[in-house]
Amino acid sequence: MPRTALSIFKSCSEKVTLFPTQRLFKAIADVEQHPSQAVAYAHLKSVMGKHFRFEEDMMKEAQFADLATHKGIHEDFEATLRASQVPISSEKVTGAKQWLVDHIKLVDFKYKGKLHG
Repeated sequence: MPRTALSIFKSCSEKVTLFPTQRLFKAIADVEQHPSQAVAYAHLKSVMGKHFRFEEDMMKEAQFADLATHKGIHEDFEATLRASQVPISSEKVTGAKQWLVDHIKLVDFKYKGKLHG
């Protein structure tokens, strides 16, 4: 019987605290404040990648049917991040924030019940 996401969350509670969405928005805000700092941009890409891999691992363990599609969405966004270099324009920062908000509200919320239910 596959483990539920709730049991995965419980068994990985230390990981859950490492990757809340607040960290993602904080990393974007750091780039917004320091658009010319390569270290801030590298941190954003790292935090996003770690969060996405964690989320995908949870989905895999929960045997989520749309994992491949969801992973592709993450990979497309990461490719967009990799294609940019510092200094990061305010338009790109705004786009990253909007992408994250839209992704959480329009994509992640669709599977939330399936992973937690």
